[in-house]
Amino acid sequence: MTSLTEYSQQSKLAFASYAILSRGPITDIDPLISVGMTDAEARSFVSDWVVRDVYSPPNGLSATVFQRKAGGQTYLAVR
Repeated sequence: MTSLTEYSQQSKLAFASYAILSRGPITDIDPLISVGMTDAEARSFVSDWVVRDVYSPPNGLSATVFQRKAGGQTYLAVR
């Protein structure tokens, strides 16, 4: 993967980490749109990614583990 492609992917994951998501397949694009993704970006994200785990204690920290549907790579996004 080229650096530019990797940076683009990482920025989408960081962006998505601000959405309120639950474990499993992302079935609703509204949480992604509510954090600023366009409809097309949200639909593309949903078709490519699944949420493997979410950690969100009341102190404001949030960590989301995303897994790519094709290939199975996992990524941790912290905010």
